[in-house]
Amino acid sequence: MSHPGEPIRGHVHSADASSGVEIPIFNQGSLVARTLLADEYIEIDQLELITVAGGDCVVFLDADDGNDNDTGEVATRGTFSANGGIEKGHDAPILVGVTGAKPHVIAPAGVVDVTFTGRIRKGNGTLHRPSWRETQTPG
Repeated sequence: MSHPGEPIRGHVHSADASSGVEIPIFNQGSLVARTLLADEYIEIDQLELITVAGGDCVVFLDADDGNDNDTGEVATRGTFSANGGIEKGHDAPILVGVTGAKPHVIAPAGVVDVTFTGRIRKGNGTLHRPSWRETQTPG
């Protein structure tokens, strides 16, 4: 089944993601990080999180500061408390972000690897009509 949108991947390895780290995104086949345009949003289809033990790790799409996640922004979350090297993976449509939301990860113990694939799409209905434009409501 074909999915519309521009195929992307994201990957980050961080030695200290305790206060949040942005996950760079790349067009499939490119080594150059990509920036979201104002009318673009991310859909994550596959995600893998590997971390050392120690706390509640979370991967999320955030449109503001990336230091915390709000309702509806979480792609995956898990409390990893065994001997480290814990992996959490998902396959299937996982999360559709709002326009301009970037991927981030927080791992209280610090060390983390995140890899995901998905796509970038244009506008998702969150773009609003300017207040100075005439109404579309009859009457």
